[in-house]
Amino acid sequence: MSNIGSRALCPWGTGGDWKTFQKLPGSYRSSEARGRGKKWNSLDFLLDHARRERQDGVGPSTNPYLQEFASSTWVNKLRHPAFKNMVNNKKLKKEVREAYAAIRQIRRFIRHKRARSKPLKDKGEVACTAKSIDAQNLLIFDLCSGKGFTASIMTHVFPNAKILMIDKDCKMKLTHLSILPKVKFKYADVHSDCLAQWIARSALNEKKNSAANDTKAENYPCPEWNKLVVVLLGIHLCGTLSTTAVRLFNEIVEIDCMVLCPCCMPRKNRDDCDVRARARALGKEPYEVWCWSVYNHIDHRTNLVDLSRDPFVASHKKSGAAHAKNIFIRATRRSQQNVETGKPVAKIKI
Repeated sequence: MSNIGSRALCPWGTGGDWKTFQKLPGSYRSSEARGRGKKWNSLDFLLDHARRERQDGVGPSTNPYLQEFASSTWVNKLRHPAFKNMVNNKKLKKEVREAYAAIRQIRRFIRHKRARSKPLKDKGEVACTAKSIDAQNLLIFDLCSGKGFTASIMTHVFPNAKILMIDKDCKMKLTHLSILPKVKFKYADVHSDCLAQWIARSALNEKKNSAANDTKAENYPCPEWNKLVVVLLGIHLCGTLSTTAVRLFNEIVEIDCMVLCPCCMPRKNRDDCDVRARARALGKEPYEVWCWSVYNHIDHRTNLVDLSRDPFVASHKKSGAAHAKNIFIRATRRSQQNVETGKPVAKIKI
């Protein structure tokens, strides 16, 4: 084993084939995996990759999202048999990076929201701690959630969060939700009007229940810090799903924040213009032009909008070429009144 390179066990640090790593003999694995007598799954490889990165020291190639995931106290809970299909996924590394990128955007929103409020008590240090930010009361609507790997991570990172997964795939196996009491699944089409009414009604009811049961407000320097925050989350939404998410955010004022990462562009016959043709005319990347198009769909009169690239979210094709769809759009409410007209923003009918 001494002849094996320091990164020979890491499928992401080399150009080796995935099946080759899955067939490594037991003597090439860690004592923990060898003691279980099983082949390494994707989670084993990911944790080993993070461990080797940590041994090499912090550098340009070190990914903070993978390090936070590997060093978390709850990561071994994903070894539960209910998560077998999720942690044995070849795209596990990509899923982890995208989940923590979304978590980073939510943390930034909470931090900025608290910074804008004026403390009524001399407890300003509470707002600066990462633990207090993660303890924020949250209601997260995860659009096109899939099996819910992002929701599974968020329910551990945000212990006081209630997460509602939304997807129209009724054939997914969601047995792992039985051990995640704060994660629920809603079968629905994102484009349907009924979903918009359900989100508005659910958010309003949760805010009322949270205000009625709030017993920790006195522990915070500002009472608003413990109020329920509603987040609309959309990670890698394909085509017009991104603009639909923006429409939901514009119409439903109960939503406080939207975190969106657009994915592939819509088809030519489903959009008013050809994004690729516009990108060629501007000399820009088509994906970037599409993200700016989604950005412009947001009502900037009543919302604060931020668009940025996350350098720690990137993937590579089989050829090795970089393929990064890592632009995140975060929109937050400026106020519940239109800045120009002074009239309340129109709510959708519940």
